[in-house]
Amino acid sequence: MRLDPPPGMGKVSTRRIATYVPRVGKKLVPIGTADRGWQLLMMDSDGVVYSGNDEWLARVADSGPVAIDLLLTDPSLPDAVDIP
Repeated sequence: MRLDPPPGMGKVSTRRIATYVPRVGKKLVPIGTADRGWQLLMMDSDGVVYSGNDEWLARVADSGPVAIDLLLTDPSLPDAVDIP
């Protein structure tokens, strides 16, 4: 898990994040990665944390601290809620 977005992340993830915004209904900002970089971690203006990879998108937790606990406990995020 990495919560420090690398400098190049913005350019690569901006297009991908733009595809997630309509599904979430809120603006998302990248906050890091998980699963060895395969999952992009994002947060909305209410502090809800999401994880995405290509077309897959899931709600991870209602807050950053809870998301960190979940990621440290089980990085595969078995309780994440898929967003269609």
